[in-house]
Amino acid sequence: MKPCAYTLFMKNSSDHKEDVDRIIQTLNNAGFTRDDAHPNVVIVLGGDGSLMRAFSNRHHDGDFIMINYGHLGYFSDYGENEIDKFLDDILHREPIHEVLPLLTASINGFYYEFVNDLTLQSERTMEIEVYVNRLFLTRAKATGIVIGSMTASTGYLASLGCPVDLSSKDIYLYHFIAPIRNRLHTNTIESAILSERDTLDLRIKAGYGICYTDGMRVGELTSKQLEIGFRPKRKQVCLLHFSPVDNRTRIQKAFNSQGGFL
Repeated sequence: MKPCAYTLFMKNSSDHKEDVDRIIQTLNNAGFTRDDAHPNVVIVLGGDGSLMRAFSNRHHDGDFIMINYGHLGYFSDYGENEIDKFLDDILHREPIHEVLPLLTASINGFYYEFVNDLTLQSERTMEIEVYVNRLFLTRAKATGIVIGSMTASTGYLASLGCPVDLSSKDIYLYHFIAPIRNRLHTNTIESAILSERDTLDLRIKAGYGICYTDGMRVGELTSKQLEIGFRPKRKQVCLLHFSPVDNRTRIQKAFNSQGGFL
């Protein structure tokens, strides 16, 4: 890879100090320049949550590389014991760009971008109406709802029963959390798949919930704040790899170990 400006992102500046010092010294000696304000490449040392925080912290600008110090490492090609491999790759191989689309949510009049999912949760039951392209679709009494991208289909959405998406980057999904099912609430459409051309709006008719994007709290929604405008946006975020990657392989790696289901 050609030398460029870079920065490092981690939870705490003291984390992984020995590895951080090695990375900085090696890259600087090779002509790279550390620039925390305007980097071309953001090197994330941490887990998938750290990568989501890095996306948000950098306003999704720049190219991102993840070294996994967490658990699953869904987006990572390197583990914490593979610093030598990472440094050899970044110095001697050309990067492959993986583009992830960003979704945009309008929450109480403010716009938030995210890669994985938006979650609205409550300790008590809310009454939520769902509109697609401004037309009423369904209503439910539930403790929340999750709206997520293709990459999020392997996480919270999968645990709720949504299908895992192997290939499509131009769709997103929603699924209610613990919807009530009884003779009064029989026709709820609990989940659905939408295209990037579709707009999904939520209107809270009763109750309130806490809203999170990519695991980060963004605010509280009450019955007086009726609508979340959810619109895919053309802006994208970019991951760098030095070996070919595809979503099927990533999912297989994340869910299987030596051929056995985890």
